[in-house]
Amino acid sequence: MPPQHFQTALHSDEGSVLLLEVPANAIAALGRGKRPPVRVTLNGFPCRTTVSSYGGKYYLPVRKEIRQGRATP
Repeated sequence: MPPQHFQTALHSDEGSVLLLEVPANAIAALGRGKRPPVRVTLNGFPCRTTVSSYGGKYYLPVRKEIRQGRATP
């Protein structure tokens, strides 16, 4: 499957949760349903996660270690 590239918005609850919004067309291109497992690179750090769906939009959670630049690539 070819990689999906997109620009997105960050969403925060002003606490410890930070989410990246994933465009619906990127989810459709994956062809694996509404909550596909994905491999992403954020701030240069690769990680595996699952897309979340809330209110008809799709999001990727961003771990604290990645936000703070402390994850191990």
